[in-house]
Amino acid sequence: MSFETEKKNQLVEVDIEEINSQAPALVVQNKDGEELKRAQIVDQPTTTKWEVFMYALYYFGNNATGPNHFTPTQYQNLLSQSGWIKGKSNVSCSDDPNGLCVVSFAGTVKTVNSVVLINLGIGFALQSVVFLFLGGLSDYGQFGSWVLVALSVLSWGVQFGFLGVHDGSKHQAAFALSILSALGYQGCQSFWTAMFPRLARNLPKTRAAEEKMLNGSILESEYHKVDSYYRNKITNYSLAFSMLGFTLVSAISVGILKSLDSTANQANNNWAMSVCIMFATVWWMVFGIPWFFAEKKRVNEKLPEGVSYLSLPFKQLGYAFKSFLKLKQTALYLFSYWMLGDGLNTAISLQSTIQNEVISYDMVTSMYLNMINGGTNILGTILFWWFQKTFKVSTRNMYIICSVFITLFPIYGLIGTWTNKIGFHNIWEVWFYNAYFGIFIGPYYAYSSTMMSEVCPRGKEFVFFAIFSTINKTSSFIGPFVSSAIIDDTGNNNSGFSFLVALCCVSLASSFFLNEDNARVQAEEFLLEEKKRIANGESLVF
Repeated sequence: MSFETEKKNQLVEVDIEEINSQAPALVVQNKDGEELKRAQIVDQPTTTKWEVFMYALYYFGNNATGPNHFTPTQYQNLLSQSGWIKGKSNVSCSDDPNGLCVVSFAGTVKTVNSVVLINLGIGFALQSVVFLFLGGLSDYGQFGSWVLVALSVLSWGVQFGFLGVHDGSKHQAAFALSILSALGYQGCQSFWTAMFPRLARNLPKTRAAEEKMLNGSILESEYHKVDSYYRNKITNYSLAFSMLGFTLVSAISVGILKSLDSTANQANNNWAMSVCIMFATVWWMVFGIPWFFAEKKRVNEKLPEGVSYLSLPFKQLGYAFKSFLKLKQTALYLFSYWMLGDGLNTAISLQSTIQNEVISYDMVTSMYLNMINGGTNILGTILFWWFQKTFKVSTRNMYIICSVFITLFPIYGLIGTWTNKIGFHNIWEVWFYNAYFGIFIGPYYAYSSTMMSEVCPRGKEFVFFAIFSTINKTSSFIGPFVSSAIIDDTGNNNSGFSFLVALCCVSLASSFFLNEDNARVQAEEFLLEEKKRIANGESLVF
C-alpha cells in the first residue's frame, strides 16, 4: 500500500473537530515497518525559557525539607515522647535510648517504628484514592493547573498547623497533620511532574526538530532523540534546583535551631522543629507561587459528550487501566516502578526511623545530614546527566543503573539484622548513607519521571502520571504494613529490609524487558485508535 493511499485511509483518524492543532501529522513505524500517521493532539503554546525557569523554581521551593523530612521527624519525635521502654513501663524512651521504645496504638502496644510505618501506609492509601480521582479529571480543561494550586495551599496550611503541635501529649494531632501534609506534598509532586513532557515538547528547538522531520530533513528517530534530550534536561535541572533549595533550607535551619537553643532541653527541641517546619513552608510559598503566574494556560482535551466532571475521573481511569492491554510497555514500566518504589520508599522510611534513634532526634545533626544529602544529590545529578550526555545512554538504561544502586541500599540494611557492626547502627553509617543516597540514588527521581514520559501517550500525561504516582503510593502502603509486621514479629528493626530486597530485585529483573521504541509505537497506535473511535462517535470510557 502506498503512503498516499494509506494517508487517505487514515484521514478519518486525525481530521476531526475535537483536534485543534493544524500541524501536519507525523509518521512513525510499527514493529512490522509499516508507516503509521502520528495522532495529533490539542495544540499548545510555545514554551519559553522563562517558563522553564519558573517551573524549576517551584521545585526549588517545594524541595521536600518541610513535609518530607521535618514533619515525619517531628511526628516520630512527639510519638516517642508518649512511649516507654518495653518491659519497663515506668521508664521513658528518652531515659533509655538503647531500649526498645513502644507506644499504645489502636488498643495494642507497638514499637514506635511500627506505628510510623502504619502512619505512612494509611497516608499512602489516602493518596491513592485522591490522586486517581484528580488524575482522571486533569487531562481535560485546565484542571491540572488548579489541582496543583489547591494541593499547594493544603500543604502550606497543614505545615503551619505544627506551630500549635509541639508537645508529646499532642502526638495524635501530629499523626493527622503528618498524613495530610504528605497528601498535599506528594500530590504537588505528582501534578507538577506531569507538566514537564508538555513543556519539553513545545520548546522552540523541539518544535524545530519536528518541522525538520516533517520536511524529511531528519529521521523520526533523530526527532525523538531531541525530544528525549530536553525532557531529561528539564527533569535533571529541576532536580538540581530542588536539591539546592533543600541544602539551603537545611543550612538556614541550623541557624534557627541554634538561635532557639534546641539542644538545651526537650521542649526547646520540639518548638525549634515546629519553627523549622514553618520556615520551610514560607520558603516554598515564596519560590513556588511565581509559577502559578508564569505558567502558560494549556487547555487540554474537551470534556466528552454525555460525561459530567463528577463521573469523568472514574470513567477516565477505567479507560486508562483498560488501555494497558495495548500499552504493554507502559504497563511493564509501571510494574517495575511499583516494585522499585515500594522497596525504595519503605527502605527510606525504615532507615529514617533508625537514623532518628541513632542521632537521638537531634535536629542540628539532622540538618547537617540533610545538607550532605542535598549537596551530594546536586553532584550526583550533574554526574549522571554528564554520563548520559557523553555516552549517549538511553533513559531506559539510566533507569536500570539507578535501580542497581537502589537495590544495594536495602541489602546493606538487611545485613544489620545479624550484626551491629554495619547496617545503619552507627553514626558514621548515617553520614555515609546520606552521601551515597545523594550521589547514587537521588538521580533516580529524575530518570523515573522521564522514563514515564517515554512510555506515556502524548496528551495523556496527567491521568497516566496520576496512575504513575498512585502506583508508587499503592505499593508504598503495602511495603510499610508488611515490614511493620516483620519488625513486630522479630523485634529487630533491620529485619524489615528483607521484604524490600526481594521487591527491588523483581523490579530490576523486569526493567531489562523495557523497550522505548516499542513503547512509542504502542502509544501512537493507542492514540490513533482513540481518534478513530471519537470520529465514529464511540465513547472512550469503558
